[in-house]
Amino acid sequence: MRRCAKNEKKRTSAKGVSLPNGRKAFCYGIVSIVVFLIFYAALYEAGFDERSERKIGKVMSDCEINDEGLIRQPTNAITGLAICIPALVILWRWDDYIESEDLPFQNKKMEILLYVGSVLAVAFGAALSHGTKMKLAGQLDTVAMIIWILIPMTWALIRVLKKSPELRLRLWVALSIIICSYTLYSDNFGIIDFYLLIIPIWIILEIIAHFQHSGSINRWTIQALFFFCLAYVSRTIGERGSTSCNPESMWQWHGVWHLI
Repeated sequence: MRRCAKNEKKRTSAKGVSLPNGRKAFCYGIVSIVVFLIFYAALYEAGFDERSERKIGKVMSDCEINDEGLIRQPTNAITGLAICIPALVILWRWDDYIESEDLPFQNKKMEILLYVGSVLAVAFGAALSHGTKMKLAGQLDTVAMIIWILIPMTWALIRVLKKSPELRLRLWVALSIIICSYTLYSDNFGIIDFYLLIIPIWIILEIIAHFQHSGSINRWTIQALFFFCLAYVSRTIGERGSTSCNPESMWQWHGVWHLI
């Protein structure tokens, strides 16, 4: 705590402009994780819910068998929480990103906070869903995955339409509300169906944007698409019923999906 407090001090640039130190943002990220763990422990003490109890001893589509105790699916829950790591890395390098002239965003702080928040939401949603197997936890996981993937997709769409980046924020919020509402209340369209639809759309939009704007696809975009596709393959080959599925093993392909 002393280190966090010490790093909260503002530093001054060469021009004499006072800039907030990014270590403060990093400390906030750590605090959010601690709060989540406390919340999780409180849920466990309360007994999770009836759905969670029914899942004990059963094997779901993500392969790992559900145990009793604190964590229903240890591997999938812990690897889900590990998604916090890239969010913490971004917060640790906060100053570099804010001062960078390479980022195309008009409001860098808002854009960075949105992405970090979405990554933490995915991490907490995955850990909560696999750890508790509660119905509400599964819904939170679904919502987090939707709002996360819509951030790069809407950014590609705005570039294709040649619209203001400010419009992207409104578009992102509107699409998040509409799609989350439909997915949560529809029995025929789930998060997997949504990903199978949205990923190809994202790739197509990136390709179109590339031809419209020279250099719009950089190595980070290519790496993001490559690793996401690789992760999705690992998730698919580890589903229940496949030859790669071993419900009682600590190695879970669904966990590899989380890590990649």
